[in-house]
Amino acid sequence: MAKRAGKISITFDHPAIEECLKDTSGEMIYQEQIMALAHKLAGMSLSDCDTLRKVILKRVFTTKDSSQSKREELKIQFIDGCVANNYPLEKAQALFKQIENAAGYLFNRSHSIAYSIISYQCAWLFTHYEEEWLRAYLSNKDGDDKKAKVISEIKSYGYKFKKPDINLSSDSWHIDGKNIYFSLNAIKGMGKAAICNIVKYKPYETINDIIFNKEKAINKKSLETLTKIGALDSVNIIGEGKAFKHYKHFYDIVIENLAKLRHPKRGKENLEKLLSEYIDMGDWSSKEKIQMLSEIMGTIDAENFLDESVQARLREYNIHSIDDFNYETKQDIVWFIVKTISVRKTKMNKEYVILNTIGENGIEYNIKQWNSSGSEFNLFAVYTARLDFDDEWGFSVTHGSKNIMKIG
Repeated sequence: MAKRAGKISITFDHPAIEECLKDTSGEMIYQEQIMALAHKLAGMSLSDCDTLRKVILKRVFTTKDSSQSKREELKIQFIDGCVANNYPLEKAQALFKQIENAAGYLFNRSHSIAYSIISYQCAWLFTHYEEEWLRAYLSNKDGDDKKAKVISEIKSYGYKFKKPDINLSSDSWHIDGKNIYFSLNAIKGMGKAAICNIVKYKPYETINDIIFNKEKAINKKSLETLTKIGALDSVNIIGEGKAFKHYKHFYDIVIENLAKLRHPKRGKENLEKLLSEYIDMGDWSSKEKIQMLSEIMGTIDAENFLDESVQARLREYNIHSIDDFNYETKQDIVWFIVKTISVRKTKMNKEYVILNTIGENGIEYNIKQWNSSGSEFNLFAVYTARLDFDDEWGFSVTHGSKNIMKIG
């Protein structure tokens, strides 16, 4: 931007470079530009220029892949061609290195106008029709692995995501002020036919609607999913002093015995018998709830899903999710949830672990813990830690295990 505004002067080492890069203020942006440089500065054929583009953009090579050797061959050809065109050897080598570095973001110039138009349209729609645009944006990511990042982005605009509810959620994302209710289509394990039926026969007001009303019947798989993510709150049948003490109680009675409860003649009688015989072993643990939510919804919202005692401790110490890590200072105290643990060894044969973790937005982060076997960690438990961040190594625990604490 500074170059384009004239605040930084632009100089070109060779007329051919100026011809290829002047329109973009001396920066490589388009794939066509590296092809033009190879043709006009290095004198390569158009066919070789296109091959260079392909092998430069390739990031991963297999043992049987000839692309890597082809890249080296074309690199020599490019540098030799530049030198033959009166461009110094050291500068030619630096220019090729610059091309390699640029390969991670280059795109087709032919696409740039289309990208610009779409970007402008999205910006205009978001400005003038924010709610409609957000619903469309979220719907486009239903079932997509990128959904967690989209949710994180939308939260930055002040929105809060509310957990799904059988009566408040629909087959699309519902926005009420700054609250967004999950679309039932965004939940794994919910079939389209089942969702259509749930939406059609809302509201669900009693246990009769959930179990015994044939018209409103919800299939077992969908009801099990709704139970695991706590999506029956508005029915007002789960909680202290209600028909079911907690969701595990509901699961053990209803989900495990749904066929018996839907018996045309003895269903209600079977329910009464099961309730009277039930031995309460307590609700699902915090770890079990987090695991189910992560697997089914792909996102964890501390406000809605972590135990109040855990939330209170996080608030007490003003600790935020790893999603909000302070990358400017490269060090921060954050909380995260451990999903998997991988034990590795250094070249010096010392053990360390890579923790695959998530924050409240469901985005995954790897954290390295040096001099550890991983035995001190529990899956789907909540931890706080003082983390370091390095552009090359990523996240690692500051000064060892003493800076990690389990809180839930």
